[in-house]
Amino acid sequence: MKRLTFYVATGILWASLSAAHVPTAGAETRTEEDVESGFGLSVEEIVEVIKCVDRLEGESDAADAVRALGSKRVVPLLIHLAQSDEEPSRRRQHAMMWLGKTRDPRAVPALLSVVYTQLEESITEERESLLRTAITSLGFTARDEALDILFEMRTEAYWWKVGLPRPEPGENRPYLVDWLQMAACDALSYSGTERALQAFASQVKPVNEYPKGPGKYMDTSLIRLRETARHMAGIHMPETDPAIPREELEQRAEAIVDRALKEYGKPAPSK
Repeated sequence: MKRLTFYVATGILWASLSAAHVPTAGAETRTEEDVESGFGLSVEEIVEVIKCVDRLEGESDAADAVRALGSKRVVPLLIHLAQSDEEPSRRRQHAMMWLGKTRDPRAVPALLSVVYTQLEESITEERESLLRTAITSLGFTARDEALDILFEMRTEAYWWKVGLPRPEPGENRPYLVDWLQMAACDALSYSGTERALQAFASQVKPVNEYPKGPGKYMDTSLIRLRETARHMAGIHMPETDPAIPREELEQRAEAIVDRALKEYGKPAPSK
């Protein structure tokens, strides 16, 4: 049986032993079987997952990770990586993205736990990054229970209700609540769901409602509608066949936008 002194440095061994109700005293002499009983993965699999998490650069990579390494078996380890204060912030954020992309029901409470934990103290830049990534990853899950909360997160009242700390006097972060509301809107667009599609399409203004001046006015609802459609079309989604040309997926997305505007969009004012 292999000795695991090397893996103590990752912090994963300690969590494995705790999850398996194995005393951590003398953890450096525990065996591979101890770790396997914690996360249901072999030591080699744990190390491979951590390496993959550390290589992630964005949403597309997270989708590739789900496609390459699966989802269900790695969820407990991803939850630990996402929630552990002992892990580097970057690793935690990457684990959240992968966790969201699994669309596993366990992902939603785990990501919400990260959100609420960050609200327990003053919001530093690191905590804000963790908050925003957790919110984004809730959208990746595309689960109804996550969408219900994301729709609430779009309101300022939600954030004061759950205890978002008010800015300290002189603190240069007065608009944090605005950024969190925008993060929730973006997360909805990443869900690629019909609910998000309807919500954004119903808010898009007819072209003739905008003041004249090309390039000056952006309809954020239209931008998010298009992002929702891109996800519905399969862009950045684990289940999408990588052999499908990107141009074909973009064409599918445009067709979805057209349909949504016809079904849910505001009628143009009569002249």
